[in-house]
Amino acid sequence: MTRSRNRASSWSSVHESPAPPAAAPAPGG
Repeated sequence: MTRSRNRASSWSSVHESPAPPAAAPAPGG
């Protein structure tokens, strides 16, 4: 389940970055 954790980290980085919500994956998706 390391991949899942990596995904969460990536999402956190995207969320912190000034990017549009459409570009970021849906929460819990």
